[in-house]
Amino acid sequence: LVPDEYALNDTLKASLISYRYLIQVGPNPFSTSIGFTSQGYYENITVNIYSSGGKLMHIKQFDEFAPGERVEMDLSFLPAGSYILKVNTQLGNNIYKVIKVNYNP
Repeated sequence: LVPDEYALNDTLKASLISYRYLIQVGPNPFSTSIGFTSQGYYENITVNIYSSGGKLMHIKQFDEFAPGERVEMDLSFLPAGSYILKVNTQLGNNIYKVIKVNYNP
């Protein structure tokens, strides 16, 4: 029996697409902090923040993300602009583009 290559590829694509949404990042744009909400359980998470020019601006380690838990990350020290967040988990990496704005109430 030969596996259906197209079915395997579709399953893999669906898995990769759904994985991206297991960790939600927001709000976007943000002013002082950004949050992560996990739909699954992850250990030893690393979040790297890069400027739009590719410069590493900050690294944050988290011991775990539990399902439904929201974890906040203070980024008030960053200037306004576009950033790339790279979230590294045991299942792989997710990359998000986020925008920091200045907020003056």
